[in-house]
Amino acid sequence: MRRVTGKTIGAFVRDEIAKPLSADFFIGLPESEDKRTAEMIGPKRQAEVPPLSDIALMALINPQQNPEMANRREWRAAEIPAANGQSTAMGLARLYAALAGDGSLDGKRILSSKAIGRMTMPATTDGRQDMFLGFTDAWGMGVALNRPGIYGTNARAFGHSGWGGSFGCADPDARVSIGYVCNQMGAELVGDPRTSALCGSVLSAAASQ
Repeated sequence: MRRVTGKTIGAFVRDEIAKPLSADFFIGLPESEDKRTAEMIGPKRQAEVPPLSDIALMALINPQQNPEMANRREWRAAEIPAANGQSTAMGLARLYAALAGDGSLDGKRILSSKAIGRMTMPATTDGRQDMFLGFTDAWGMGVALNRPGIYGTNARAFGHSGWGGSFGCADPDARVSIGYVCNQMGAELVGDPRTSALCGSVLSAAASQ
């Protein structure tokens, strides 16, 4: 990212995506936003880790994942796109609102329809098992496809969930986007029950309008 644009990933997301969409979303949180940031609370129970090889287990617990690490200023300030995007629910919803349509929102375009189509194509063959987590693969280019059905009943829906239960998703047929953030983390590694329940309720309400 830095070689191509001259910007860090956090600066690129801020200038080219978040600001144009008026989305409250950061990769690398400014210290001025700390007063708005909820403290993360670890899961109430341990996650049920599926049987893993020694190598996979080392990747998961070495170093040991500590939920409270996210409350440190160093963590909030770091630009780790695979781990510490920080957002409000509306911020996530606005990001996915552009993706639920033609790549634009309120006249501001971030992607072409062709790019969204490429992004949501399956990146792996049907039925391939994720060698790390053990479930059937459902990956596009940076998004999770809705093969497991956690983002509603539409197989064309897509999104991504964070550790602990926060998520964003888009249903391009219903033209609906959803953002959900929480500070009380759930223990599930895949498929927090809050996700499917919330998506089902929102999409059902939208369909009845």
